[in-house]
This record gives sequence, C-alpha cells and structure tokens, in this order.
Amino acid sequence: MHDPRALKIHIDGSAFRNPGHEGGLAGIAEFPESLARDPEVIFQESFDGTTNNRMELKACIRSLEWVEDNSKPLGFPRVIILSDSKYVTDNHRLVPSWRKNGWRNRHGRPIENKELWRKFLSVRSRIRVILEITWSAGKSTAISKLVDRLAKESAKAPLKTKDSGYQPGKVSRHRTDERGAALLFPANNQKAIIKVYAHDPASKNECKVRFLIFREDENRFMGKYAAYIKGPQIADIHRHSRYKVLFNDSPEYPVFQIVETLHTKPQSAKPEIG
Repeated sequence: MHDPRALKIHIDGSAFRNPGHEGGLAGIAEFPESLARDPEVIFQESFDGTTNNRMELKACIRSLEWVEDNSKPLGFPRVIILSDSKYVTDNHRLVPSWRKNGWRNRHGRPIENKELWRKFLSVRSRIRVILEITWSAGKSTAISKLVDRLAKESAKAPLKTKDSGYQPGKVSRHRTDERGAALLFPANNQKAIIKVYAHDPASKNECKVRFLIFREDENRFMGKYAAYIKGPQIADIHRHSRYKVLFNDSPEYPVFQIVETLHTKPQSAKPEIG
C-alpha cells in the first residue's frame, strides 16, 4: 500500500435511517511526498432520499472525477482510492460483465444502482493514470476517522441535494427489533407466509420485495428478507399485506409467486421454512 509517488484518496459514504432518507459523502486526498502538501478535503456533499450503498458509490465516482481533473496538472503517476465499502471494492471489477449481461449478475439477478455504475464506468474509462480501488478498514487511521466523521456530518447537514437517481418504491415500518439490511431469502422451493414492508422497482417487469417471514414456533413475523416477483402479480403486492408464497430454488436469485393473499394473521398455518 505504501508508495511515496502515489496519491491516496480516502472516501466514505453514510446514510441515516437507511434506506430512503438523508445521506452524505466525503473524500480526503493524501498527496505524494514529492508535492510536500498536507492532506486536503476534496469533496463533501449532502443528499436526501438515498441509501448507504449509493453514498459509498457516489463517493468513489466523485474521487474519480477529481482525479480526472487533477492528475495532469499535479503530475502523480498512480492513484489509490481507499474505501471501507465492500459494495464498492468487491464489485467494481464486475461492472463490465454486468453491462454485457444486460445489467444482471451471473445469477440473472438485476443490478441495483445501475445508473451510478454506468457513470462509474464512463469516468473510469477516462482516467489516464494507474488506478487502484481497494478496501481499507474504516476508522483505522486518523484520516479514515476524519473522512468517516465528515461523511456523517454531511448526512446531518440541513441543506441537501435530492438524490434523483434513487427510486424508493414504497416502504413502511417493519416492526421488528432486527437491525441491518434485508438478506436475500434462501430460496429452496419452499412455501412460506410473508408480510411485506417494502417493494422497489428492479427492472421493467420485476419488483424487489422486502418482507418478514412467519415463524410458527414463535407465532410471529420476524427476520428481514428480500426476494423478487415478476409479471402481473407485481400489482398484487402491497405493504402490510400477508401472502402465502412459493419460492424458486435459487438462493442467489430468489423469486416467488403468490399462492394466496391472507386477510388475517395466521394462527395455525405451517409454512415450510428452509
């Protein structure tokens, strides 16, 4: 990682009440030793109606734009962008294959935030210096702690720009104590009873649905999962509604069909949970 000739850009994105609310991003340039220049905040922006992943990816794009504008006048031969976002660092090399595959991953699942990934590819193609995008543990150094704080401060700032590319769909409170993002449901041809708390457009004829699952042993809905629904049944999906559904057999691309719409809380149903 240490290269005295390289410019390092530390980036971070933050979102509160994720997804769909306030967010921020920041970037700090750590200059090559030859420039004898102190680290500098090169961008700090605030957004409304966004997600954590979008803020992390936007921070990466902003850093690329800064490199495009400054690499020639400052004369650095190599750039290292450091992010604590696995979403960015694990996926940026896959974007050309996603584009070739119609913006779907190797399992066929639609890619989220594809307009940002398109912009990433466009800006990345114009960079004329050696470029590396790598993962770095958040808040592990003085600079990474600072960029984390700046991103959070941006998310809390009163003046924000609307994140126009974000399509929030419809979301309601999920009424569960579990934190974190919804996980892809481990589909294995099972039947289950779900309670929908959010649904978002995923493609022209496809919707991503986030839901709780009914556990008979607990006699309640719990967990936070995501899966997809296609075709005419998209119109039948509503927040707070309960459905008996049948999943496919792909945990990497879970898709379900509605078997029955339930109008009362299940009491003795026995969903098959894999």
